[in-house]
Amino acid sequence: MGGHRSDDVSAAKRDDDLMERRVRRTRLRAGAELHYEQLHSRIPEAQAQRLRAAGVARWEIWRDGLSLIHVIDYRESREATMALLAKTEADPVWDAAISELLDLDPDTNVALSPVWYLDDVSQGAC
Repeated sequence: MGGHRSDDVSAAKRDDDLMERRVRRTRLRAGAELHYEQLHSRIPEAQAQRLRAAGVARWEIWRDGLSLIHVIDYRESREATMALLAKTEADPVWDAAISELLDLDPDTNVALSPVWYLDDVSQGAC
């Protein structure tokens, strides 16, 4: 994505071709930090292709201790992407490996609400 720096997530939207950005918070199980980062140094190519084909334009994961922040840009919408993903075969080995590292309590897997944005030409409420 043109001119995007990986450490700049403050903008509510980056490119006109992106329809939606969602941010989620998840939580790792204690002691899983290193293994999680190793698994995500490069996810399986089939999984990456599946996500792209379903409409994920960019997915960043940021970690602070056990907290993970996922910044996900969709070409259309999260709902459209999830519908397409439901029609494709998941990778059960990948899903199992990740699931055992996460705290699956529903209170730790939440969508964050946007509040404010600033980009190179404007700012405002999201």
